[in-house]
Amino acid sequence: MSEPLHRHAWAHTVDRFVVLVSSVAGIATALSGLVFALRRAWFAHGLPEAVGYGGSALLLL
Repeated sequence: MSEPLHRHAWAHTVDRFVVLVSSVAGIATALSGLVFALRRAWFAHGLPEAVGYGGSALLLL
């Protein structure tokens, strides 16, 4: 009788892990897109590349 309950608990743990990993991946993708867009806008104004990298780093902090 405890075997199906154990399998259910294991499946629930795996589901929670998958949701966590996909959430972290989604947040990382969104931040990467934001930094890319800001750097692109930054460089469109003719500012040096080093300033663009520093601005992106400061924005993430």
